[in-house]
Amino acid sequence: MTKLKMLAAATLATAGIGLAAAPVASAKPMTCSQAIGMAGLYSATGDIFYSQGQYSLASAYYGRAQGVIEAAC
Repeated sequence: MTKLKMLAAATLATAGIGLAAAPVASAKPMTCSQAIGMAGLYSATGDIFYSQGQYSLASAYYGRAQGVIEAAC
């Protein structure tokens, strides 16, 4: 995959996470299974950035994944 295609994939994944993160009811807490799914998306986005050599962005997404799991499970 070329660098441009990987960057486009990372951008789409990030946009998808933003859309998926919008809660149905803001006061309703996230279940553990929802948190695991969200953490998987964050981790996959981190993997994309890591493969492109953007380690600080990858670290940020890995941290988000860990935070979601810690908060909900």
